[in-house]
Amino acid sequence: MIEFILGPFAVWAPYVFLFGALASAVFFYIKKFSAKWYWVLVWATLGFKALFAAFLSWGQYFVWLRGGEFTQTFLNTPLSADTPDTVLTFVTKLFRPLFETEKGYFLFYAYSRFWINLIVLIVAAIGFWLFLKMLKKYRARFFDTGEVELGFLMALVAGWPGFLVFVPLVFLAVVFVSIFRGIFLKEAYTTLGWPMLLAALLTLIWGSSLIDLLNLGVFRI
Repeated sequence: MIEFILGPFAVWAPYVFLFGALASAVFFYIKKFSAKWYWVLVWATLGFKALFAAFLSWGQYFVWLRGGEFTQTFLNTPLSADTPDTVLTFVTKLFRPLFETEKGYFLFYAYSRFWINLIVLIVAAIGFWLFLKMLKKYRARFFDTGEVELGFLMALVAGWPGFLVFVPLVFLAVVFVSIFRGIFLKEAYTTLGWPMLLAALLTLIWGSSLIDLLNLGVFRI
């Protein structure tokens, strides 16, 4: 019974939360909320992703625990000293002593399957946030209130490797939104707010297909 519950929850919970975060960001943007509200969503999104990684780790532990004597050995076996460091080598080396404890293999499995993705996403989102801050310093007309923070949030919503299609979609969306605003609203300039929201929405809906289409599947973790 619990396996039946775990499966659908693991599939649908991220979509429900992320579409909810995106909808909230659209509402905040339309209503011109201050930047601090985007930070609330940023921390909520980071908290959800961390809790979800912990949930998946627990779910894997539970499945192996219930799987019988063979799978239970994965829960009580240290990681082999011959196992090479993988993604984010410096982080792997940092936790290597932990992986060589009694439950080391399980900890390494959970880290490499559920936690590395979050670490890479945070690094990428911070890099995008710093880029937006630098761009705002030299091209302030591209930004309205809170849009730098909105960009940070949308990068987190896009996820990894969705981030790799989110960024180019932002700049493509700038072109289309600018054309729309110029023709229908007679406005000469477009800030990055709506393009980032649109790019995040497209990434949530078609990100996986675009990653496959662009042969970016190698970046999946």
